[in-house]
Amino acid sequence: MALLMLMFPVAADARGLFLQRPFPSYHEMPKWDINLGYRYEDFTRKTPQSTTTTSTHRFTEGFTMTTRGFSYHPALINYTLSLSPSWEQERRRARDGSRSSGNRVRLEYGIDGTLLALKPFATEFFAESTRETRASTFGITTELDTTRYGLSLTLPWWQESFPLRVRYRHQTTDRTTADAPTSTTNTDSWFIDGAQIKERSVTSLSASYSLDQTSGGVRDGRSEVTNGQFQNTLFLTEDLQLRLVSRLRGRWTETQFGTRNDNLRLNEELLWNREHSANLTSDYAARYEYQRNNDQREQRFELNSGLRHQLYENLTTTLRGRAQREIGSTRDQDTYQGNFDMNYNRRIPTGNVNLYQRQEYRYDKRFVTGGSEILDLTGCDELSSDSCKLTLGENAQRINRDTLELRSFDGDIIFNLGSDYEIDFEGDRVFITLSADPLGQIFGDPPLEQLRVSYDYLLTDNYDATTRTQTYGGRLDFLHYWNIHGQTQRSKENFISGIPPDELEDDRSYIVGFGWARPFGSIILNTSGSYSDSRSATTASESYNATAGLVKRFAGGSIMTNSASYQQTDGYAQRLVEDEERHSDEDSKQYNLLAAFDIQLREDRLLRLQWEYEHLDSNEEFFEERSEDSVRLLSSIRLGRNTSAALSGRYTKADISRTSKTGMETRDEERILIRGNVVRQLDQHSRLKLDGSYQSRSTIRRREETTDQKLETYIFSAGYEYRLGWITLAADYRYRNERRPHDGTSTINNSVLLSLKRALN
Repeated sequence: MALLMLMFPVAADARGLFLQRPFPSYHEMPKWDINLGYRYEDFTRKTPQSTTTTSTHRFTEGFTMTTRGFSYHPALINYTLSLSPSWEQERRRARDGSRSSGNRVRLEYGIDGTLLALKPFATEFFAESTRETRASTFGITTELDTTRYGLSLTLPWWQESFPLRVRYRHQTTDRTTADAPTSTTNTDSWFIDGAQIKERSVTSLSASYSLDQTSGGVRDGRSEVTNGQFQNTLFLTEDLQLRLVSRLRGRWTETQFGTRNDNLRLNEELLWNREHSANLTSDYAARYEYQRNNDQREQRFELNSGLRHQLYENLTTTLRGRAQREIGSTRDQDTYQGNFDMNYNRRIPTGNVNLYQRQEYRYDKRFVTGGSEILDLTGCDELSSDSCKLTLGENAQRINRDTLELRSFDGDIIFNLGSDYEIDFEGDRVFITLSADPLGQIFGDPPLEQLRVSYDYLLTDNYDATTRTQTYGGRLDFLHYWNIHGQTQRSKENFISGIPPDELEDDRSYIVGFGWARPFGSIILNTSGSYSDSRSATTASESYNATAGLVKRFAGGSIMTNSASYQQTDGYAQRLVEDEERHSDEDSKQYNLLAAFDIQLREDRLLRLQWEYEHLDSNEEFFEERSEDSVRLLSSIRLGRNTSAALSGRYTKADISRTSKTGMETRDEERILIRGNVVRQLDQHSRLKLDGSYQSRSTIRRREETTDQKLETYIFSAGYEYRLGWITLAADYRYRNERRPHDGTSTINNSVLLSLKRALN
């Protein structure tokens, strides 16, 4: 480069360079990387009947060459060239003397570049190709050719315009095998995106289209995916408080099987925030949302406003109102909601007091269509001299009487509701009761062997109701170290009209708690507790929680931490048991003990020891009963910047009883996990890493007969890396042993990996 500068003196920047004598071309000195690798793997599988051993030797060679340059002039075209071939040879040998081999050749080359970088637009391009050939012992050769290229065009133009970036990508993959036809996959993708920020608006746009075509393989096909998104925020006032936010998103897909999916979503929001005074503010919002998912369409209109007032920096009052309408393919709903909130916050001599309340009133008007049914009825469930009862489907409980139609199977005879038949509801069953006259037609000559009934039905939540929610709570911090808090909430739904649901909302919840934390010199003690009770129409639960902790700081930076916690929950829920709603009692108890020590040995040396014990008892009636104990130990040490080590272990024992349709099953589980690792930076050139783990899991199942299963896994790995200048030498050893004592099988895997990388710059 220095020689070229002496031959053709140029100015410092590219524009000055353009005025000098043009360059025919220039290339940097290529950068070379050589990669050599060897991997040995030994795999052994033992069973009571046989032992199988396979050893594998794999050699890899390759290099990578890259260079940068330009043609004619650096302001015209800059590019980067790359070439990366690699070879692989694999030899396998089994214990029985059988041998196999395989070879692979891979070639990659490519170019990346930029055209006219100093113009008011930028063009980038790339192209690369990969060819891979695999040959096996049996003479089967597979060739895989992949070609990729693309173009990117950035159009900034001038400041007032909308800058865009347009990209195109293409990929072709050809797979050729001696015993199969060539399979070709072509993928073309187009992308466009842009963004613009002005004083009164922010706009962004993104869109993409992808086309996949496959031919010559097992299945020919074509799939398309189109995505688009546009968003604009327009500030309508100089103070930027009134703004219009618009979003439009769409996704259209078509698979090779002919499946189409269309999704379109539009959002419009008009938002306005006003500050009337230092203590009085208000906000207003109008929203519209439209969503289409194939044949399903939904719309939502919403008006929302709020008023917030602050009195003497202590009392904050908020009043909000909301009106919303939802229109869907099967559901329409109108919602009107009002909220009144008050929050009082004040400092007292030794703490703080906070009180709050929230009142919410909501009115919901619903109309939900469920669907339609057509039933063919044969014979009477209950037959007498003057009536015949025919049972309808379960959805008939919510029948729309105006849509009910009863006729003969061939449609020639139509029966009238009221004169020919009536609808009767008895518990969960719905009947059509035919009077005497139609009976003569049914059992006449010839008889009607079958009737057809059709009707529309509504869903269970098709009703109008009001819901009132009341919340009261507070928190008191006093005497510098203490706090108490509590909250109560009640939400009750009142039915107005429509089809009554199985259960109306009637939720209640209470929570009270306390906390205390105080330092005593270098020791900090803390404790807390809470009680909560929540109930609804179908569930109930009570929960108790208590914690205590101690933190001790020693001179020199060491820290000791101890904590204990206890939690108990009792309740019930309505569960579906054997196709029947049943009352299920549920309870759990859990406690945890933790002790940790962070010992600062020296300024750059830290030792951490941790012990943790956890116990859990839980019971879900009709489903599962569990008792579990877990112990965890952890130790780690950091010796300066060059060495770190860690050792951890966990033991878990669980007794589980489960009930299902197939019967009762009890299970005893034991799990053991031990892990350790050491990382040592030997010097500025080399590093050593050791990892090891042991994992055991045993399970005893008792149902009709007892089964005992156990799996043990031993893993060890060691790695060494040496770097000197442009040379990197790495060696890795890995060992894995899996044993199943219950059936006498085991697998052992040993592998050694050696690699050498050198840059020849």
